Amino acid sequence: MTAALSQMLISSGLKSECIKIEDIIRAEAFGSQALVHLCCGKQLLYSYHLKVLEKLLCDARFFRVHKSHLINLNFIQTIVWRENLIIMINSHTVPLAQRSKSKLKSCFGK
Repeated sequence: MTAALSQMLISSGLKSECIKIEDIIRAEAFGSQALVHLCCGKQLLYSYHLKVLEKLLCDARFFRVHKSHLINLNFIQTIVWRENLIIMINSHTVPLAQRSKSKLKSCFGK
């Protein structure tokens, strides 16, 4: 069994930046790349599809709430079930796909 990652390299173009996994609030699809939002307010463009990032973070507390959004469950502020919205601690709103609701509830033991 492999240990969970604590850091990763976000490569974009000619440079790579080392970031802590725990600092990622969310990531969203951005064409064939992914835009990664960090808790410091910084945004990094990841050179690969969101699905690649999702596979890398599968052991951490990340959840694919929508086809275009991957979130860190530790940074959820509010879930508005009726409106299918998630509000993150940085006040960004993320759509919640109807098909993901029950899986998300199970992440919290509901």
